[in-house]
Amino acid sequence: MSLDGNYNIELQTMFGLQTMGLILKTQGAELSGSITGHFGDHSFTGGQVDGNAMTLSITLQSPMGPMQLDVKATVNGETLTGEVQLGSFRPTPLKGRRV
Repeated sequence: MSLDGNYNIELQTMFGLQTMGLILKTQGAELSGSITGHFGDHSFTGGQVDGNAMTLSITLQSPMGPMQLDVKATVNGETLTGEVQLGSFRPTPLKGRRV
């Protein structure tokens, strides 16, 4: 199954529960898309896909300044699960569902 699509995702951060929209587009092993949420809309390129696993990095503007998010996730059917490294803070679980 392709990872392409729109997802509603959530993660628990130091700012509380964050809900976001995630759009994924694959071309071969390359991943691009966008994240929409409390900190605005941010596009990304340069992500990687291996089967149903993906990695991506994106820099968001937070109240503390720019923060890099490094995402490692897997899509199984309609469900996305994984982990996000929030800058220098602890990793946080990520979960979502295709919409």
